[in-house]
Formats: sequence, structure tokens, C-alpha cells
Amino acid sequence: MSKQVVVDAERTPGVKDVDDVRKFGQRVGRRFSRFAFPDEVVPWLRPLQSIAESKALKESSPVGWAFQQVASLRLLCSDKWESSPYALTLYVILEPGVLPPFPSNSPVPPPSEKIARWLYEADGSTLGRKHSEICQILQKETDKSLTTADRFWLWSALAEAWASLCVAPEGSTPEELNAVEGGAFESEIMSAEEFSFEQYRQSEEIDLDHLSAPLPI
Repeated sequence: MSKQVVVDAERTPGVKDVDDVRKFGQRVGRRFSRFAFPDEVVPWLRPLQSIAESKALKESSPVGWAFQQVASLRLLCSDKWESSPYALTLYVILEPGVLPPFPSNSPVPPPSEKIARWLYEADGSTLGRKHSEICQILQKETDKSLTTADRFWLWSALAEAWASLCVAPEGSTPEELNAVEGGAFESEIMSAEEFSFEQYRQSEEIDLDHLSAPLPI
């Protein structure tokens, strides 16, 4: 960029208070501190990154709305990235208040029969819906017409659907095709309040800048 363009431009402050300073510092720091995933795993992450890039800031779309509810996406490798194939779990960490609360020592109630039939195939365990369909239901039902259990299981199914997007593309090398144990990511959802420091230390952030709106310039 020509320096003259900058000289002639009117300055509009984008970092206005301490909270903005923290966010700006975190985003700059993330550029240099983010984890370098193994080369053979990177192609598996690209489909999810592409969805985030195209949809995350379109808040009017169901998928964009859903991404706005996400505090962070992190990837856990159970063997600490020691060797391939890697056993990987996608953590979908939701903003406070998105997931309904349940007693810590009690199991989450099952979904209603209606939602269970809609979500899963006849075997009751194979997800039968695309991530965009699940987002539509969650966005449409923000009026709390769903039961708390149904909302939990819909978010859980969305995490599973996002994890299922993570596959090696056609034309991948043998190393890439065999990089993930079982050929698929596991998934888990939790609230930002529940995500522990130990889980943070054991996992790595999937660097999706598109989850955050850009600061004004």
C-alpha cells in the first residue's frame, strides 16, 4: 500500500478500551502462537475451515448464526501427536448460556422421540442430517419451544456433523488418507464455563479467524 494513501486517510480508532486491547492482543498473538498441525492432518481440517470462511460472518444464515454461538473449536489428540494415525476429537465449545444446564452428577435426558427420529437413521445412532439442516432447527427454535434435552442433543449432533466434514479430499496422499485413526474425528460439545484448564492444555485451537468479526479500522 502506498504511504500516501495512509497519510490521506482519516483515522478511525478501532481499539477503544481495555477489552478491545485484550482482543486485539489475542488475535495478533494467535498468529504467532498457534499450533502447527501435522502436514498430513491439515487437509482434513480444510472443509470445516471453508465452511467457517464462507458462512461465519453471515449471521442471517442458520450456519452463520450457529458459528456466532461458538466460543472456540479445538482439537484433542489422545496420544499427544506422537505418531500417525492420530486419534482426534473435535471440541465445540459454546458461548455461555447456549447449552442448557443440567445437574453435574446426572446424565443428560434423552431427546424426545420426535427429535430422535428426525436426527438419526433407523438404527438410532447414525446421524441422518446435514449440519445446515440442524442449524436451521436450532435457529428457528430460539423461542425455547424445544425441550432443554432436545437443544442439547441438537447441538451435540451439530458438533458431530461438523466433525464429519473433516475428511481427506480426493487425491490425498497415502499419508494423508491414513492420518486419522478410524478415518473420522470424534466430537464433543461443552459450554465455555465447563471447559477446564486441563482440557485447554491438552487440546489445540483450530485457528478459525472467521469465528470473530474483524475489529473496525
